[in-house]
Amino acid sequence: MAKFANRLRKLRKNKKLRQQDLANQLGISQTTIANYEQDKRFPNQETLIAVAKYFNVSLDYLLGLTNDKIVSLDTINKNNINENEAETLLPEAEIYIQELLAGNSNKAYNTIFECIKNGKEIKEIYLGIIQPSLQKVGCLWAAGQIDIAQEHFFSNATINLMSQLQTYFSTTNDKNLTAVILPISGDDHNIGIRMVRDFFNINGWNTYYLGNDTPAASVIFAIKQNNADLLVISATMEYNRSNVKNMINLIKNEKNPSNIKVLVGGAAFTSTNWNEVDADGYAVDAENAVKVGNSLITTK
Repeated sequence: MAKFANRLRKLRKNKKLRQQDLANQLGISQTTIANYEQDKRFPNQETLIAVAKYFNVSLDYLLGLTNDKIVSLDTINKNNINENEAETLLPEAEIYIQELLAGNSNKAYNTIFECIKNGKEIKEIYLGIIQPSLQKVGCLWAAGQIDIAQEHFFSNATINLMSQLQTYFSTTNDKNLTAVILPISGDDHNIGIRMVRDFFNINGWNTYYLGNDTPAASVIFAIKQNNADLLVISATMEYNRSNVKNMINLIKNEKNPSNIKVLVGGAAFTSTNWNEVDADGYAVDAENAVKVGNSLITTK
């Protein structure tokens, strides 16, 4: 990522900052800044977003994908939600956010379990409470209104909640279909893809979920071992689209799983760029992923 190294150095010098000055602003070491600028290391997603916010530039500019420095909130805000959407949150979602940001995970969970007792389906909870809550908290963090520690706590608490909610799933695997599901290597944000897994399970699929940083060879092994019908890959950051494309090409060049259909999604993709990675389909959310996945299998 030489373009990132060059642009970081230029942005720093334009602000007449020493490496130590920038390191202090970002909460990292001067050595780390030096390694970035010498193209010896590349920042994780959180640091990359922090750099973009500090210099008030877009991620695309920072990564050398454009010469336009104008900040796009859709680019820097990893969750892509606007204030009007935030105002439409259900009361249960507002309570869930409030309690978790205050560190009260048990109270937040009780709000969700009360919804289940009152007859809400798991899909309604995911789409009406959990998903918009995550988006709102992402907005709050991107705007500097909450600390990264709160965002991390919120995310980890939500993952724990989702694990508990699986006991309420009604899964039958009646479709006799299998999906291998994973976030692309280098992508730390995986709550969305976990929701996708859960929606496939609820809708009668067998799923084989692979965690972070699974190499392509292991993905191919999982496809063969499980005789998978569908591969679902998510990516949050724009720079990971090339990694998705490389993985898809490696998989499709394999003899045995070459006919597998590939579905992509996540904030790195849009309705206009997803086909650039040689995928067979694109989904905007977990519910849509199941619909697109089903349609791809019927056309195999």
